[in-house]
Amino acid sequence: MSTKRDYYEILGVRKGAAPEELKKAYRELALKSHPDRVPPEKKKEAEDKFKEISEAYGVLSDPQKRALYDQYGHQGVDQKFRQEDIFRGTDFRSVFEGFGDFDGGGLFEGIFGDLGFDVFGTRGRGRRRRRGGSGDESGLRRDQEAQLPVTLEDAYRGTQKTVSVNGRTLTVTVPAGVKTGSKLRVKGEAGGDLYLVVEILPHATFRREGNDLVTDVQVTLPQALLGAELSVPTLEGTVVMKIPAGTQGGSTFRLRGKGMPELKTKVIGDELVKVNVEIPRNLTPKQKELVEELARSLQA
Repeated sequence: MSTKRDYYEILGVRKGAAPEELKKAYRELALKSHPDRVPPEKKKEAEDKFKEISEAYGVLSDPQKRALYDQYGHQGVDQKFRQEDIFRGTDFRSVFEGFGDFDGGGLFEGIFGDLGFDVFGTRGRGRRRRRGGSGDESGLRRDQEAQLPVTLEDAYRGTQKTVSVNGRTLTVTVPAGVKTGSKLRVKGEAGGDLYLVVEILPHATFRREGNDLVTDVQVTLPQALLGAELSVPTLEGTVVMKIPAGTQGGSTFRLRGKGMPELKTKVIGDELVKVNVEIPRNLTPKQKELVEELARSLQA
């Protein structure tokens, strides 16, 4: 039989409490149980209390874990989730928004650090790596992940970005050719490494397909019929591209070496230019006459 107290009892809420009730109850108890707000001799007791209420909130604030707990109690939760998984995905940071004097980040880092999970950070990976062969828990390193938004232009040229993670300001080199999902490793110290997961932001002009860039250009009907020189955007500026007479709508032309660099080899992809033909909607009588004359000549 489990010796844990009932989670609802710990937070002092009824079983059917709404999410906002849970958040309010947890916030009030967390502020009251902050180890830095009690005498030194009561610090350990306060930390234990903080862990208890945080575990209760971690379960009850998650619909899946809460349903499991309501049906099977502590046994159901403990059998399905490891201790660090109880906190995974819980947005503790939002609970304390507006409480600037509350050192939530440092407190969670200290109390839950032994779990190998960054509860209050951006995206804890929960992965622990042993630092050396001592065999004790102090030899474990904890890695973290955070999202890194990058523009297509910066991914093309490479850049340096300044990011703030868990109160630390870091300057990160973003190499040319990164893609969405690329991971940049920032080596840490005792606390483990930080992996920045690149997310390429949507672009108004280009779509990326591998190392190729795809863009659309509009041409008039006379340009498609007679051929033309078009001004086409690239990431290095505008270039002139010729299309032959009789170009069909939907035709795609390739600009060699105008795409994205490959991350490792730096081989440059191409730019694919899709031609869309604009059909005039309102013809003047004279224009209509000319089109009809053209149609008759093509049928002859």
